[in-house]
Amino acid sequence: MSTNTGEQERSEPVFTSISQFKIPSADELRQLRILTGMSQRAVADAIGVDKDTIRRWEQGESSPSIDDASELLEFYADACEGQTRLG
Repeated sequence: MSTNTGEQERSEPVFTSISQFKIPSADELRQLRILTGMSQRAVADAIGVDKDTIRRWEQGESSPSIDDASELLEFYADACEGQTRLG
């Protein structure tokens, strides 16, 4: 049973199996952040990593782990969904 916290619950998971999961490229990560209008600092704070980590991922110097990538994609999906409701 869930409680109503004022936030709409996601009816379907973003991914239904690990075989559907693809770690986004550096450019895709950058485009997702720009699409949501977020700063690197805001994204880093939201998922619990350092701002320089976001920068390195977006510049292709390193890649997020599966867990970090999953958290990022969930975060961006929620951010886009929120913008859709507001717009």
